[in-house]
Amino acid sequence: NLPTVFAIAPTFLFWVEWSVVLAWVTATTAAQLLNSANARAFLKTSEHKNTSKHQEKVWALRLVGAAALYSGIWASSIVIFWVDGALANNFFLLALIAISLAPVTLLNAAYLPNFFGAAIANSIFMLTALLSHPDPIYWAMAVAYSMFFLAMTGHAIRINRAARAMIKMSIEKTELIEALSQDASRAKSQFLANMSHELRTPLNAIIGFSEVISREVFGPLENEKYLQYTGDIHSSGRHLLALINDILDLSKIEAGQYSIFEERVDLSIVADDCHKLLDLRASVNDIKIERRFSR
Repeated sequence: NLPTVFAIAPTFLFWVEWSVVLAWVTATTAAQLLNSANARAFLKTSEHKNTSKHQEKVWALRLVGAAALYSGIWASSIVIFWVDGALANNFFLLALIAISLAPVTLLNAAYLPNFFGAAIANSIFMLTALLSHPDPIYWAMAVAYSMFFLAMTGHAIRINRAARAMIKMSIEKTELIEALSQDASRAKSQFLANMSHELRTPLNAIIGFSEVISREVFGPLENEKYLQYTGDIHSSGRHLLALINDILDLSKIEAGQYSIFEERVDLSIVADDCHKLLDLRASVNDIKIERRFSR
């Protein structure tokens, strides 16, 4: 990453001219910024629209190319800053490039083409620097690095498999939750439908009989208080029936099957219904509710 680049760049000034170091730092910074911008553009594109097969291939090439470019410019330090005879500098470079393969593995293992692009670019410069010297020690180092590369490759494949398994489990969990939610919604809708049928039948009877009594179809009521009570029973039954219908409408809304029809509403009728519901309870507690609206 860039903080590491800025931290180690001054150490090369002991053996290399500052202009070379500055050019390398500038190129590495530009490659890292390009890599980050490319990744953000991919995330933004994938979040807002579905990509075609052709676009997926283009993005794959862009991501792998950006990762390989940054890794290659970073690893080019072993060639640019190599100084024959400066053992401290050269071994520092060898250790730096070899160790950098570990973060390359961790950062790119989720997408194996990215890993191979970055790791191969890193390895080309490393092996070039080692095999270009006739000393067998450097060749032994090249063999050791190759074994380390194979080990990191196996590690990257294991990380990739684990990540894929976790993603698959997450998708299956989401699908299971959605299926259970749909089943619960269907069960609730079925329960409400059954309950509405069971409640509507006696309610319709109550409303019908109270209406017959309030109209005194079979003869007058001797006590007017009974007439008032039958009216309250009738209005309360209709109110309860309206509540049941509203509950069923809620289930329709959740299922996306409810159609809204706008119409004018007489608020005085609503207020009058509320007054009738509250008046009986208020009278028990010697509370009088005044009606100050007209129908």
